[in-house]
Amino acid sequence: MTTAAAVEAMRSSSGLGDERAVETFLAGLRVVEAHPDPAQLPSLHLILDDATANTEVMFSLVHLLETYTPDAQIAAMLSVLPELQERAGWWTKALHYRILNSDEARAVYMRLLSDAQSETRGIACSILGKIEAEGRPGVSDRARLVRASACVREA
Repeated sequence: MTTAAAVEAMRSSSGLGDERAVETFLAGLRVVEAHPDPAQLPSLHLILDDATANTEVMFSLVHLLETYTPDAQIAAMLSVLPELQERAGWWTKALHYRILNSDEARAVYMRLLSDAQSETRGIACSILGKIEAEGRPGVSDRARLVRASACVREA
């Protein structure tokens, strides 16, 4: 199976509603792990789905995304952020938490977000604002720092 076919198999089974879908998803994931292709990262992000029946298995995709360099993973996420936020808001926020909790990823995110398209930057800054408002120790401060650095144009 090619990487592109594996990504498509994962996408078509992302509801993870039965054992066959889980098996198909995990088989695709194994192919992508064995043959990583950064060109597939935007499509991989768009597999994330808030309506999935199995968040534990879907989280394996988040872990796969994090095996790529922060530059590649975050650039891909930002390239599809409007669609990703619409279809997978919970997962989008989870990715943001994970980025905020990594010094390296957070620095990359700040740099890439500053140069992102206005719509993308606006969505990201809104997500960061919600995380900041939650008042969780540490992560809220990091969200505030990123917003101060990258969201100035959105203020």
